[in-house]
Amino acid sequence: VVKHQAGSLEAAVAATRNRNLAISLGVLALLAGAIAMIVVSTRRAQRLAAQQMEFVAGISHELRTPLAVIRAAAENLADDVIQDPEKTRRYGELINREGRRLSNMVERVLLFAKMRAGNLQFERQDVDLIATIDDAIASNSAWLDERSVTVKKELPKSLPALVGDPAALSSVIQNLVSNAIKYSRPGGTVTVQARESKTESGTAVQVAIHDQGDG
Repeated sequence: VVKHQAGSLEAAVAATRNRNLAISLGVLALLAGAIAMIVVSTRRAQRLAAQQMEFVAGISHELRTPLAVIRAAAENLADDVIQDPEKTRRYGELINREGRRLSNMVERVLLFAKMRAGNLQFERQDVDLIATIDDAIASNSAWLDERSVTVKKELPKSLPALVGDPAALSSVIQNLVSNAIKYSRPGGTVTVQARESKTESGTAVQVAIHDQGDG
């Protein structure tokens, strides 16, 4: 008289079991997907943290050299070790040069922070490229002496008028020059070249920096 819509008790239990099994498999699949996403996000966060630590370590190493030079020069001047006016003037130039090098490093860090934040903006001004290259080489003179590296400049007497961001361009060239010095063999030569070239959109200037390091 009374009959289940599935036909029999065994069929009803089997249908319920299959439905529960399908639901369980779906939940497990969702959990597996969530765990995979968590693992990927964790690895990305670990890589980012490692890059940030490497960046901080690199900046700390870069700051150490000019700070040591400034401290040594300042201590000699404060202790009246240097009596010759000409040497005193040279010490003053050394402190000024290393101070500018520190300022440029800080500017590069701020530039990096702006790039990561996505709010980097460039100014458009007249740029003296040859003076920018000379300033980049001068700011690394202490490191050149330390590693016994020579800079060879292959620059024309004049270049076309350029428009760009002077601070950003100076930061780029200084970074390339310092890297070339860092990875050159002791006693090697870093060659800095600049030349005018023609493109479809007009006149351009190409800057190339070569070192004699490995690779």
